[in-house]
Amino acid sequence: MHSNCSSGGAVRPEISIIVPVYQVEAYLPDCLDSILRQSFTDWEMLLVDDGSRDAGGQICDSYAARDERIRVFHQQNAGLSAARNTGLDHARGEYLVMVDSDDVLAHRDFLRILYDAIRSNDAQISCCGLLAFHDGDPIPDPWGSPSPIAVFSGEEACRWKDLPAGYFFGSAHCKMYHRDLFRDLRYPVGQYAEDNAVAHRLMLPCRRVVVTGMRMYGYRVRPGSIMTSASRQKMIQDVILAFTDRIDYYRENKKDALARFAERQLFAHIRFHQQTEERWNSAQDNSLE
Repeated sequence: MHSNCSSGGAVRPEISIIVPVYQVEAYLPDCLDSILRQSFTDWEMLLVDDGSRDAGGQICDSYAARDERIRVFHQQNAGLSAARNTGLDHARGEYLVMVDSDDVLAHRDFLRILYDAIRSNDAQISCCGLLAFHDGDPIPDPWGSPSPIAVFSGEEACRWKDLPAGYFFGSAHCKMYHRDLFRDLRYPVGQYAEDNAVAHRLMLPCRRVVVTGMRMYGYRVRPGSIMTSASRQKMIQDVILAFTDRIDYYRENKKDALARFAERQLFAHIRFHQQTEERWNSAQDNSLE
């Protein structure tokens, strides 16, 4: 791996924004421009080019040449988890934000609202809602109000069904984290469901988690390569691994009610992926008729 970055100055930024990049040249400028438009400016952006075969790496370098807050790391392809981990290893900010390179920050105050919420409530995580939009459609305006902001304990946040609509417990997006949460934690390399594999280990230790109902993270729904049956089977296996770890983690911390909740969610996730597999197989069969 090699990096292409300036020193960025001696002062540590308040926020490190980690953006893994792989085969997204058509969407990357939208993503990076949405970060550059943020009203909160005390940040660094870590672009991790995970062995892109398209122009993604060059786009990263061109943005870094224009703004000294941007640092670029080029590495051989190792997957989303490894790319995020590279960003975590080099992040200097007190707070961390994960952004996928085909998504956008749909509100120019995304960073400011989450930063003010996490600081003013002495919290370890602040969250907003996710706003899905389809590829080719205009990026929609965020909706909902940034206030009131609800405050929860980490244990309460793990019961995610009780939280505001648009909150996604298992997603790395839509959140700002205090860097200490990742002190001894990284994403599992080579594993699908990587967000779900660590969400509980991030959330449960928190004294406070703050959530706004405003949907400010733009998640692009786009057609991708159809997963093979083998990769769908691996997804189910990795979901089981992630939730088994969650159940065990809750039990180790004497949170039996959370463990039972996680068990129900595991069965729901398995059913969802099995139904997706059945629909995919049916579509394949029909295409052969």
